[in-house]
Amino acid sequence: MKKLLMTSASAAALLIGVPAIAQDNTSTINQTGNGASATVTQTGAQNTSDVEQSAGATAKVTQSGADSGYGLAPPNNNSKVTQSADGANATVDQAGELNRSTVDQSAAATATVGQTGVYDESHVTQTAAGAQATVNQFGLPPGGGPGTGQGDNLSNVTQNGASTATVLQTSNSTDGFPSNNSTILQSGAANTAGVTEFGNNNLSSVTQGDTNHATVDQTGSGNGSTVNQGTNRTASVTQNGVGNASDVEQTGGGLAYGASTTVNQQGNDNASLVTQTGDIISAGVDQQGNNNQSSILQTRRGGRAFVDQYGNYGKSDIQQIGENNDVGDTNAAGVQQLSGSVRESSLIIQGGRLNSAKVTQGGADDVSEIRQNVGYLSDHPSTSNAVTVTQSGSSNTSHVAQGSLDPLTDGYAPTSDNNIATVGQTGTGDLSDITQNGDTNTASATQSGIADQSTITQYGSANSAIVGQGLDGSVSSVTQNGVSNTATINQ
Repeated sequence: MKKLLMTSASAAALLIGVPAIAQDNTSTINQTGNGASATVTQTGAQNTSDVEQSAGATAKVTQSGADSGYGLAPPNNNSKVTQSADGANATVDQAGELNRSTVDQSAAATATVGQTGVYDESHVTQTAAGAQATVNQFGLPPGGGPGTGQGDNLSNVTQNGASTATVLQTSNSTDGFPSNNSTILQSGAANTAGVTEFGNNNLSSVTQGDTNHATVDQTGSGNGSTVNQGTNRTASVTQNGVGNASDVEQTGGGLAYGASTTVNQQGNDNASLVTQTGDIISAGVDQQGNNNQSSILQTRRGGRAFVDQYGNYGKSDIQQIGENNDVGDTNAAGVQQLSGSVRESSLIIQGGRLNSAKVTQGGADDVSEIRQNVGYLSDHPSTSNAVTVTQSGSSNTSHVAQGSLDPLTDGYAPTSDNNIATVGQTGTGDLSDITQNGDTNTASATQSGIADQSTITQYGSANSAIVGQGLDGSVSSVTQNGVSNTATINQ
């Protein structure tokens, strides 16, 4: 056993009367086993390092403190490395004030921590072969004084499996107390997590099971990101604005093709929630406006949902409780709230299978609701209904229901297959209501006036209804119950 203790002041310093606080370094190394290697370099004041290794591990600690100059607190680097496995490698580099780093490895893992600035704190715990964690924290260098900014970064990485975690945190504000906070917890095998935080007051938390990949990139300030993953999940979150919130919940899983989510928040004060419990599903949210809200729920297999919110104060809610339903794809979003739009609202609920919906909103205070076979999950082979809604006016409302609740029986109608509904409203205060319970029905409503109202109800098969209204205050109602009926209204 080897043990090294470095006390608070050198003998030469004491002889010439230099105060002990000029250098107060303490280093304790306790090694048992064969082939262990530890290197500690300390320069400055009040540095403390404790290295304990019980196998052929390698540890290197470098600590350099400097007086801040404004007397709030003395420089204080604190590093503790504990390794109990052959091949474990820990490197800690600390320069600044009040840095703290703790590395605990019980396997042949590699941990590298670099801290420069003030009030940085990093904890790394790894228990399994192949785990690797890299943490870089820069903060704001000391010497600025109160109100100049404190680079208060905190990172905590815990891994149990063949995991890889990379955290980079930089806080450079010159006002207040900026703080980046990142927590990564991985349990399982083959997990990968990467977090990059360049702004201030950002929060990121990543929790992963097996065979997952999570990436979080935060460049703005006051952003919050949470990723919780089950098995075979992929998540990517990018936040470049101010006050954005992103929550990705990916639970369950087990298939080789699990779930994937991409969230891009470039505006301010946007909120995104993605919940995925099925397999072979994908979701994408792009928020470049301000104060938008997006919610995506996918509980079955094969669903795809994509949302673009480029306006302000928009709301989008997508619930895919059936299988193989689409709300857009990776090339084109299903819900598009265009730049310049204000308070647009969209609700889409899809049961059954192979249903698709597309909503484009470019006005103000428009409302779109789409329900397709909400009473059925996957017991019907192919419902294949489609809805397209375009609203560019103001205060327009569109309701489309295909195969949902039957208003005549107060119960669930039979599954409706291969129905097509199209709504286009460019006026003001228009109302469109389409209900189709049957097969291969087609309904189209186009309104461009003020306070127009259109109601289309079709029960049966192969019915067709076309309504076009451009005069203010136009009202039309079409009800067809049978087979191959046709109705056309132009006002």
